[in-house]
Amino acid sequence: MNAPRYQKQVLLFLTLAAVASWALYFVVSQPPGRQATLQGQIVCLGCELAKQPELKGEVDCKRFGHVWILKATDGKFYHFLRSKVADKVVGDENLHGKGVRIDGLLFEDGNAIEVKSYRPLPELPEMAWAVGKPKPFKASGRLSCPGCSMGAMEAGASCVVYTCRRSLLSEDGKIYHLLRTKKSEQLLTDKKLLNKDVAIEGKLLSEAKLVVVEGYRLRQGEKSQ
Repeated sequence: MNAPRYQKQVLLFLTLAAVASWALYFVVSQPPGRQATLQGQIVCLGCELAKQPELKGEVDCKRFGHVWILKATDGKFYHFLRSKVADKVVGDENLHGKGVRIDGLLFEDGNAIEVKSYRPLPELPEMAWAVGKPKPFKASGRLSCPGCSMGAMEAGASCVVYTCRRSLLSEDGKIYHLLRTKKSEQLLTDKKLLNKDVAIEGKLLSEAKLVVVEGYRLRQGEKSQ
């Protein structure tokens, strides 16, 4: 047998096995969604973050688009998993800034919800909480698509709508969404980086499990960004 060809086949097999093992670990390790009803306000997370002095100049909704999510009465932000119903929620300008009731599958580890149904509320629900200050963040893990993985376990939702299509699955099993900014654009759009191991530094908005990336490096030895 040709040695170089054999070595390539072995390398390909090991690579595919590693990817399959990681995907299986991700799906099995993440708790399934549970039925939930949430009330809150449809807001742009980017605009909410832009109000923070610590993030001045880092968030640019005009360039990267608005990030419509649910600011819920329980003191958290919830990202929408892509589905036809969720597309209607985020695409309806009449709902932006308004109160809504959302029924669906809640994935608490990722602050995400797969919308099954929704209805506008006649007035905004009481929102007795304020957005906390972003905290320093530093973690390592794999750049993955948790929206697709979480949806695969349930009714077919795929990526997170109008927000980060890639997130960090940290080494301790936590999911962190990544806001698209100038510093994170390549991290979120370069196809070659998907499923790569990375170390990320930035600022964390705990209520949304969202990171504003300030820097990252690939753990295979590539040059830091």
